[in-house]
Amino acid sequence: MDTFTIHVWSLKTGRLLDVLAGHQGPVTSLAFSPESSHLASGSWDKTVRLWDVYGGRGQTETFPHAHDVLALAFRPDGKQIAVSALDGQIFLWNPDDARLEGTIEGRRDAAGGRTVGDLRSAANAAAGRAFKTLAYSADGALLLAGGDFKSVLAYDVEGRALLKKFALSKSKAMDGVIERLDSNRVTDAGPMDLLPGGSDSEDDDDRGERSQHMPGAGAGGSGAGGSSARKDSKKRRHVRCKHVAFAPTGHAWAASTTEGVMVFSRDVGAAFDPTDLGEDVTPSAARFALRSGDSRTALLMALRLRGAEEPDRSIDPPASSLKAKDPAGGRDASDEEERASRSRRGGLVAEVLEGTAPDAVASAVREFPAAMLPSLLDAIASCAADGPHAQLMLRWTREVCAARGRAIHDAAHGGLDVGAALVGGGGGGGGGGANRERMLPALRRLGKAFATMHEDLAATAEASVFMLDYVCAAPPAS
Repeated sequence: MDTFTIHVWSLKTGRLLDVLAGHQGPVTSLAFSPESSHLASGSWDKTVRLWDVYGGRGQTETFPHAHDVLALAFRPDGKQIAVSALDGQIFLWNPDDARLEGTIEGRRDAAGGRTVGDLRSAANAAAGRAFKTLAYSADGALLLAGGDFKSVLAYDVEGRALLKKFALSKSKAMDGVIERLDSNRVTDAGPMDLLPGGSDSEDDDDRGERSQHMPGAGAGGSGAGGSSARKDSKKRRHVRCKHVAFAPTGHAWAASTTEGVMVFSRDVGAAFDPTDLGEDVTPSAARFALRSGDSRTALLMALRLRGAEEPDRSIDPPASSLKAKDPAGGRDASDEEERASRSRRGGLVAEVLEGTAPDAVASAVREFPAAMLPSLLDAIASCAADGPHAQLMLRWTREVCAARGRAIHDAAHGGLDVGAALVGGGGGGGGGGANRERMLPALRRLGKAFATMHEDLAATAEASVFMLDYVCAAPPAS
């Protein structure tokens, strides 16, 4: 007998820690708050309940709904819960004061796709459509919703508006994909695919080969085995989405569908923004500024040209004009050119980051424009993950945090706007809400890159410790 309870287990010890009772129907979804000790649970009893798991206070809040709750998701900052109900609506709740902030009417958006035998058109088949999985983007600005229909919908959370539909399949052999039934296969008795022997989804050879491998199935399809074979031959898979999830970096998301796991990613190469470009902002000018020791100007040019830089250097300044010394290390332009050629695999931004002397990093990020901070953090994360200059990337990260750490923290946690916070600190330009939405994914990519680097270094050190002990214990050579 189902008691509609929630069991909390310890992953370390495998022991049962608590049993949460209170729902009057089957529990359909669970989600932990990323910023507090609360656990949200949705149930067919038309409620969403908040539980204080770590504090031991039990149930703290109840959010009532008019229909069964099918799915829920916490926003990454823990300040909002999205709840999907059986009526096709998405409710946005504030968990702090149990206040409904808004609703998204999604039933009509989920319309489309017709099943074999459906008497209604695809446009009018919205009844019964509801979302069974929800997922927020890393910045909380987008909400993905999927269910037993052919698309995953992307919503703008603030505007409560549908942004795009992502089709899960184009195969007409699946139920719920086509918009109109084939009139040539519709008879007075109904669609031919539902009639005995009317499906031509597989030919006779395939059916015969499959029948020979089924116990009790005769070659002629007679008896119980033949009936089962005919039944299986007309069974059509229904297109549906079981689960959606965003990547922690915010650059991709995945959906578990009838056809398998589908991964959608953003094309970063098509994200070139020509704003604030002049005739003097070119890859050649950025490389010339880098060789001249002006790392800040080179970095600003490289970030403005991100996604549009050219790999060839046929229009670089002449070699006679590149004899400037590096003020930190005293290297001439030829040494810097060799260093830049090694880092060209990561693009112009990586070339500037890896070509800057460690002593010049602090001056390069001083009074850095707020609008380019997320792009700079993205570039540092890419170099830390793929490049060999671990210590230099740590130096870049430390100097950026020292110069803009307070404002970056406030923007990533929704406290202050990046542009407004940095204008008073000497930075130019306004970041606006777009910067705030890009900051948290950039910080997560940076944290992931350094976590991977730490694991690699730990494995290398552990593998080398025995060799070091052997070398240290060896007697001195006579």
